[in-house]
Amino acid sequence: MVHNTTTLSRKKHIRRHKIRVVGDTSTKMNTSAPALTYQPLKREHDIRLLHLEPGQFNDNVKCTLHHVNMGERPPYIALSYVWGDAAVRAPILRNGTNVCVTASLANALRRLREPDRPVTVWADALCINQGDIAERSSQVGIMAEIYKNAHQVVVYLGEDTKDTAMAFSLLREIYSLIESEPDPNQLLQAFNHGYTGGESSIIPPRSDAHWAALVKLFRRGYFARIWVIQEVALSRADPHVICGSHRVSWNEMMRVVIICSTPPNAVLNNGVIKSHSDCAMNMDRLRNDLCTGPGAQYATSLTLIQLLRCTSRSRATDPRDKLFALYGLANDIKGQNGLLLKADYAMKLRDVLISVMEFFISKEQGFQALGFAGLRDDRTEALPSWVPDWSIPVTNPLDSRLGAPGYNASGGRRGQLRPVANGTALELSLGATTIGAVKSVFALHKDHITIIPEFRQPGVLRRLWTDIVAPLGTNYCHGGNVSEAFWRTLIANKDRAALPAGPEFRGHFLKFWVENGLADLRAQALGRTSNSPHISDVDRDKDYGGAGQRVADSHLSNPDLMPAIRDDPFVVEFLDEPITKAKAHEYVQNIGMTITNRSFIVTEEGAVGLAPAMTVVGDVVTIIAGADTPFVLRPVPGEMGRFELFGEAYIHGVMGGEAVASDDEGESRRKKIAIV
Repeated sequence: MVHNTTTLSRKKHIRRHKIRVVGDTSTKMNTSAPALTYQPLKREHDIRLLHLEPGQFNDNVKCTLHHVNMGERPPYIALSYVWGDAAVRAPILRNGTNVCVTASLANALRRLREPDRPVTVWADALCINQGDIAERSSQVGIMAEIYKNAHQVVVYLGEDTKDTAMAFSLLREIYSLIESEPDPNQLLQAFNHGYTGGESSIIPPRSDAHWAALVKLFRRGYFARIWVIQEVALSRADPHVICGSHRVSWNEMMRVVIICSTPPNAVLNNGVIKSHSDCAMNMDRLRNDLCTGPGAQYATSLTLIQLLRCTSRSRATDPRDKLFALYGLANDIKGQNGLLLKADYAMKLRDVLISVMEFFISKEQGFQALGFAGLRDDRTEALPSWVPDWSIPVTNPLDSRLGAPGYNASGGRRGQLRPVANGTALELSLGATTIGAVKSVFALHKDHITIIPEFRQPGVLRRLWTDIVAPLGTNYCHGGNVSEAFWRTLIANKDRAALPAGPEFRGHFLKFWVENGLADLRAQALGRTSNSPHISDVDRDKDYGGAGQRVADSHLSNPDLMPAIRDDPFVVEFLDEPITKAKAHEYVQNIGMTITNRSFIVTEEGAVGLAPAMTVVGDVVTIIAGADTPFVLRPVPGEMGRFELFGEAYIHGVMGGEAVASDDEGESRRKKIAIV
């Protein structure tokens, strides 16, 4: 059980725990229970705390609300959980009155309750008057302090399912291995030995049902929610994790997640699971960045835009919370008199997003933020194209390396972004140099490069080369040769550590191209074609491990298939001069990060590049003065000098300022335009 003033003893507590099956008291109902009523909070930094009366798990939950001030430093547990289905309700007794709350909250309170003494808890759904917009906004504004000042944060993942016990059994075994092997290399070797079926290992082979159970544990919705990032990251003590009748510490669980996400046998690194385990690791990275612990200084080095980037795939019932949940973590919105941005539920989502973009412009981060903007089918209605929509997952920037020297398409020229009201519309005034119109567009997708035949669309990259790029000839319009421009463009001319990509990537590309051709043949043998539908992440995840093992068993570089691809010029080059140190996976990792949600384009001038997926023939590529990358714009019909923005682009040969290298020429070509 979770105690009110002490932390769990780690491994000892976990190993002695007995599984207890309990009844489900929740129902799907249209309840006639009275609405929650509240006395107003009168002082600044006043909060409500919930006093849980003692009881056994199946007893009715009884509690009372009390007002306290944060300045009094009251001891309490801060609950971190997911509200769950609002239609599935459970009754509790609050201040002597029967009320209904979500089943998730009711069960969490049962798990927190002690049999012989009261427990003090802060839980947002009960401690904040959710019907009072002003109070809700004010309390959300101090939520970082609420979790920071809690003597303990408890994470509630939900109740037991039929395979929860297997998941926690495996989690304990992996953690036991971690504790017994201090050398990281030996640890990974021992883990992989068991995972690949080695004998005399406490780690079961990949086919064991315990692995599916562990994966299912990390599919739980908790790990994908935006609010829980702040709640875990700000915890002073190691958070306790509760999942039904099971307990573990957060730090123990994360050590298991990390080893299970480490290649080559990264069981959590595929499809749907990767996004959830990534969210968990984001929380843990933030905890480390915040220097958590008793008496620690909470001085995160992350800006709001960095936080928005790394939490982009987290979810929220209210899309405004994708932003509000991060205000308490960002280091650049803290002013002398409080936060420069404040949660305000009276604002519409569109207005919240615009206010955040205006904040970025005021902090000279506007050009960086512009890289996340652009029109998409799923954007918030009536949002200007120059305003990033942080309520939906954003496309990874072309250069995702933090703090490293990157692209410099403006050649160091400074520019200014100026929001301007035009009637009821808000436009962005700026200077831009047009460098070409789009002549052809070729859609890209991760199914084009996967080595797993069941998921692959074969022949696509080869067709891109033969039909689109090779006809450009030998010499590239911005210098060098077309073949080099091709392979550098597919990875945006960078690797994970450096920009531009080193010369060794030529060898990596050639090895990748050979294996790419062999993978095409295997996919064709299964009946897959370049017109086959893409595989959804959910379907991909169901059989990812099994398909991957079949690829490994078939030995990808089977020489019997080589004659079928010997006519390819890149294959010929590789075979004529084999590069022994070439590593196809180095190229795969970089191309995979780059082509997602992008298309390969060729301009009227013959330049090749990468552009947003919605780019069409006739769009224009421009360099906005002050921006690091070019952007794709679409002229507004019949309105001279007004454009819609679709996103950033990579154009090979202009990313270092070459297109604006001449001051005279550059200035004369730059024009003042408006982005709508």
